[in-house]
Amino acid sequence: MAVYVGMLRLGRLCAGSSGVLGARAALSRSWQEARLQGVRFLRPSGEKLAHQGV
Repeated sequence: MAVYVGMLRLGRLCAGSSGVLGARAALSRSWQEARLQGVRFLRPSGEKLAHQGV
């Protein structure tokens, strides 16, 4: 959860820059990857489902 909060802070810092779209895309991708890893960690039996989503 702390990592997610850190990404939110980074997003806010980048929000005022001209690269806001790139920052949002990077945050979105990082969050999706972190969520997939979290699902695999919490639910090992759902690993096949996670691979299908990729």
